[in-house]
Amino acid sequence: KEENGNQVTESTIINEDKEIYAYWNKNIYELSVNPNEGTWEGYTSEQRYNIGYKETKEIANPTRIGYHFTNWTLTGSGSTIENNTFTMGYENASITANYEKNNYKLTVNPDGGTWDGNTTSKEFTIEYEGEKEIENPVREGYEFKGWRVTGLGSTLETTTFKMGYEDATLTAQWEIKEYPYVVYHYKENINDDNYTLVDGDTYERNAEYH
Repeated sequence: KEENGNQVTESTIINEDKEIYAYWNKNIYELSVNPNEGTWEGYTSEQRYNIGYKETKEIANPTRIGYHFTNWTLTGSGSTIENNTFTMGYENASITANYEKNNYKLTVNPDGGTWDGNTTSKEFTIEYEGEKEIENPVREGYEFKGWRVTGLGSTLETTTFKMGYEDATLTAQWEIKEYPYVVYHYKENINDDNYTLVDGDTYERNAEYH
């Protein structure tokens, strides 16, 4: 049988009818997996694997903060990737991850004041790392003390808001204003209908806005 035969070489002499069987060794090629600034199987850098012709490897989807994975860019003749299964072709191959930015919701809450003509919260859709100018709100009897920012990765520098990687909220912070007032003490005169200011009995105070 062919499994028990002898290897034929250049020096082999054949002097009778024989069947000769060809034997093949499968070629091994290199697959490069590039997460492209994301994370794949715990790796953030390009990974390389040796895979035989027509052999397969399961390829999980990568992740990237602020983005969602769309597909792989594949190079390498004969190679395919379908439903997370890569099949090796007949030359070295590479797959590179592609992404699109996520959209998140920004809620601007004037919290009792007025912002952009609104006294209630207003919502906006902004993509990851997108920016929006946020003017200061106003409120009668109060001083604006800044915005409280919630939402991972989001920032507010001066009046420029930059979206992070989850829904975000800006809530206005206020401090009630105080106004000065003076209390004067007058006594009614005994001899007429006039009043006389009592010296040293005048008080200056501050009161909060109501």
